[in-house]
Amino acid sequence: MELQTISGPPSTDPESPTAPLGISKPPTPPQNSYKKHLPLLVFLVFGSTFIGGFLALVNSGDSWTEFTTVTEHYGVGDWSEVLKYRVDLWCEGGDIRTNLLNHAGPIETWNTSVVTSFKNLFRDCKCSISENNHPDTCDPDLRLWDTRNVEDMSHAFQNNEIFTGKGLDDWDVSGVKSMKHMFDHCSIFNSTSLSNWKTTSVTDITSIFSHAPIFNVDISTWDTSSLTKMSKAFYAAEDFNRDLSGWNTGNVEEMDFMFAFTKHEEASSMNRLTSRYGVGGWDVSSVKYFTGMFEFNDYFNEDLSGWNTKEAVSMADMFNSAGWADGRGINQDLSSWNVTKVEHFDNFLCLANTFSESNKEKLCDVNVAHKSWLSNFCDSGIGWSNFPADPCA
Repeated sequence: MELQTISGPPSTDPESPTAPLGISKPPTPPQNSYKKHLPLLVFLVFGSTFIGGFLALVNSGDSWTEFTTVTEHYGVGDWSEVLKYRVDLWCEGGDIRTNLLNHAGPIETWNTSVVTSFKNLFRDCKCSISENNHPDTCDPDLRLWDTRNVEDMSHAFQNNEIFTGKGLDDWDVSGVKSMKHMFDHCSIFNSTSLSNWKTTSVTDITSIFSHAPIFNVDISTWDTSSLTKMSKAFYAAEDFNRDLSGWNTGNVEEMDFMFAFTKHEEASSMNRLTSRYGVGGWDVSSVKYFTGMFEFNDYFNEDLSGWNTKEAVSMADMFNSAGWADGRGINQDLSSWNVTKVEHFDNFLCLANTFSESNKEKLCDVNVAHKSWLSNFCDSGIGWSNFPADPCA
């Protein structure tokens, strides 16, 4: 089959000679022939793919060309699925990647203009051993990708061991609604900037930077007004230490484990120890779940006295073992907090190192209905030496 390279804007019309993802197209067959044989084409394409013909198609040259042109030119399947299929081949590396790039061109130039989902796109992507000496091969610059129609970027780079985030700041994410787990467990991700992202439509950033150990990029300008879920957003993101004071959190309902398990063993600055995220001014009036929010966060000790916690249902483990690194622990005035709806206080301040007698009295006086909760700080019974068995008695 003689291939023709088509230039110009992409088209979603299966009869059009142009289509996204930047691959050469065959001449358009007669209309009747296309319709007559479409069921057979679908069977051949997807049957061979999912019944064991995957590697054979990839390595067989002409068969690979026919496979890609059929799936893309005739509109078989979803564009997002086609892109995901290609990226999976790219992540395989070696001859599989070489064969792909010979037909599809460099990954940096793929046309993604009609793709609507990046879900799981580069998830678990690893670089083959033979290419470890060529980092650019494994860490492409994706600034040219057209993301204007993408709505779902959840898990897009989860467990990815190769991307540092080149060019992502140029992406148009204005239509994206979900970024949950987007960079979860990305071991070397630390994009130079993400400040240009227009995140107005994003509602969920659950675990977006969870376990991203070197991530510490300025995201203070993000529009978070639509967010409702932020659980584990920076969980175990050990290097993250940016000012988020400007974030609009008025619609957020979930902040579980958001800043939990951050160690920062190298921190020494008093400013870093006492004011890390600037969350004291956040509007948390809609938040229901604060479970483990600062658990094992060694350096957190910000003033949260102004928080309106009227909708809180769970504060279990909220400050569990927090504030140990500088020997001060959590010692803030929380007496103004409204905990009338809280059902779970277990381990609220377990091993928080220091907590003044005056604050203990204030918290015990917050609401008579909850006078018993301090006696359950620690399941192990460990509290403060100067506290009686029932500290609110």
